[in-house]
Amino acid sequence: MYVLLVGGVSTGEDYSSYLTQRGIPSCKIDGITMKALDTADFISLLRDHNLDGMILTSSFAAAILKDVFDKNPDILENWKTKIFYAVGARSADILGNLVNIKSGFLNAEQLASHLVGKKLNLLYPHSNLCSPERFKSPNITIQGCVLYQTCENPLFEEKFKGVVNERGFPVAYVFFSPSNLKFVFEIIQKYKVITNEKVAALGKTTENSLISFGFTNIRRCTEPNARSLGDLLQDWLKLE
Repeated sequence: MYVLLVGGVSTGEDYSSYLTQRGIPSCKIDGITMKALDTADFISLLRDHNLDGMILTSSFAAAILKDVFDKNPDILENWKTKIFYAVGARSADILGNLVNIKSGFLNAEQLASHLVGKKLNLLYPHSNLCSPERFKSPNITIQGCVLYQTCENPLFEEKFKGVVNERGFPVAYVFFSPSNLKFVFEIIQKYKVITNEKVAALGKTTENSLISFGFTNIRRCTEPNARSLGDLLQDWLKLE
């Protein structure tokens, strides 16, 4: 018995180790990989003094930004007076005390609600699969910038087959993001139809994606972290 975690870029938490401590065997396979793009356009936008701040929804984007700050101290100096809005805690951890960050938003939807009513001109570095539209409101101007590509992990199928051959099919699946689901759904379906299996989503957006793919037995974590996932699985799988 084990749970399959379909993840991607590290969130800073070791979910597998935590679940093991809770008595929940698991196996994590990355469904996606990230590829950084040329930062020339991003650096040009960072030199725009009319921007009020930045939105960060990805720790990968935060890591690229920190590298730019390290190499361009003049840009960092300009951004020390601006406001950063970060989804989750990992981006704040990466940037440390370099800039003024408001973090702790559980997901993009919660952050978008927080921004309603404010008048801001914000930079949003994101992947090729994301859209700045979700943050737009009457007084919010979003300057989007594709900073990295989210791609299918070319090793996913090989690793999945290896795990299934060794351990059988999992009793439940956990998807960390819509992009993970998008890239691995058809691969997994080749070996077993899983739309009626127990499937957990780390957040609301992923839950909505699971519904759109036809899944019928879904539960969502109350918060996107290892403890919440452990509580969900402990109850759902009836583990002592």
